Amino acid sequence: QTLFVDPNGNDSTAQLGRLDLPWQTINGALSGIAALPPGSYTVHVFRGAYTETTTATISNSYSVSIYFEAGATLTVSLSAGSTWLTATDLTITGSGRYNTKILVPTGNTLSVTNGTVKINNIRLQADHSTNAAYIIEAIGSNLYLENSELVDTAGNTVYTYLDRKSTRLNSSHVSESRMPSSA
Repeated sequence: QTLFVDPNGNDSTAQLGRLDLPWQTINGALSGIAALPPGSYTVHVFRGAYTETTTATISNSYSVSIYFEAGATLTVSLSAGSTWLTATDLTITGSGRYNTKILVPTGNTLSVTNGTVKINNIRLQADHSTNAAYIIEAIGSNLYLENSELVDTAGNTVYTYLDRKSTRLNSSHVSESRMPSSA
């Protein structure tokens, strides 16, 4: 079941599975999932520029995949210490790490506790020069990165996979990658 997001959509009139009635914001679509029966859902984000300035939480009753088309750019702009998206079972896929970008000038991007996050074909870019935030926090969780980059504004790799007990990815870590033992 798919929720469509388009810059010209409307969060008030959007409907599940309707290409002609998309949500305008990603958070609007994620909020729409909360009104649906527990299960698996896909949020399909059409090309365009999106900005999220509020937080979103996905209940552990839902498995959510967010797919970004080529040319879709998400800017997450929150106050320091805020996290854009909290989930237990989440997959984020783009059309290529040079075609799909998630920019995090302030605040944090993702937080997953006791679950799984998969990131495919995405470039996550954070400005942590004045912000001690993290891009992804995966506590007690499995984190899978495929053909994706976690970089700072200078293009430096900023992630480290530590272990399943506590994984915190931030700009203070050195460039290092280690696959989870279950992979």
